Amino acid sequence: MGKYKEPQENYDLLNIVMIYLAPGPVRNKMLSMLQVIFQETDKSAEEKSKILKKKFDIEVTTEMEEELRTMCNLSEGIYERGAENKLIEVIMNLWNAGKDMSTIKIASGWTEEQIMKVINKTKNEL
Repeated sequence: MGKYKEPQENYDLLNIVMIYLAPGPVRNKMLSMLQVIFQETDKSAEEKSKILKKKFDIEVTTEMEEELRTMCNLSEGIYERGAENKLIEVIMNLWNAGKDMSTIKIASGWTEEQIMKVINKTKNEL
């Protein structure tokens, strides 16, 4: 990694950079590091910290580890919300197709009370 000093008066300036991180190995060290941070969603912040130290020789401070933990928690929350939304969609598709409650309970792993709450909420939103 190169070293670059930015004048402190520029610290509050906002710049947005979008990078597409393709799956698979890359030769660029910076892109490889970003893959560890953003694509390895199955790893905890502690595991990512160890990889950053071992593979990239980056000393992860307590503050950096806390930020990693926050990012990991955020991505887990987004994933869980997406999975729940998909499950709700499946429940509604089964219900609208006339499937019985026992089939929907087996398919979703939810209780009848949870399923009816979703069905009633979805009906009220229409």
